[in-house]
Amino acid sequence: LIEDDLSGRDSAHDALDAALPSFELVCADSMAAALAELDRGPVDVILLSSAVAGVPGGAAVQTLLERGERAPVIVLCALDESDDRTSELLKAGAQDTLPRGPFAEELLGRAIRHGMERQALVLLAEERLRRLEASEASFRALAHGADGIAVVVGGRVRWANRAAVDLLGANLVGGTLPLELRGSGTTE
Repeated sequence: LIEDDLSGRDSAHDALDAALPSFELVCADSMAAALAELDRGPVDVILLSSAVAGVPGGAAVQTLLERGERAPVIVLCALDESDDRTSELLKAGAQDTLPRGPFAEELLGRAIRHGMERQALVLLAEERLRRLEASEASFRALAHGADGIAVVVGGRVRWANRAAVDLLGANLVGGTLPLELRGSGTTE
């Protein structure tokens, strides 16, 4: 919890203890203290006051994410926080916003669980994208460096590298191969 107001820390602690008693709450009263605490090890979720010691919430969220924090950030906002302001926080990378004050324990617990689930999906999508990009790079290196590769689907050439076009003397894409495919589906 990054909160510089003592009553806000107490309120969040009570709500978190009621909603998710298995969680241990670590408090920081400034961004500097929070970053030092985060250097000690990963956390499951970050609850961030929207205005910690003069640091605007959007900037604080960006600071946390730019330093590589992978935990979801849930921002605690004032009850009268504008929709534009909460939208800005979400665009900065926060998983959710909650009104600060007397917490409804079930809302805090739900926001934390949902934030953690969404963050897990984001991390999974990022990992899948990295693997896809690596696979594509491997395919491109193989396909462009080989001595004639054509990808044939349903009897039609969908892709051919430059060596295949040079070898067969024609633009193959969209047409059929001028030779018969045998065995495992390849012809040398």
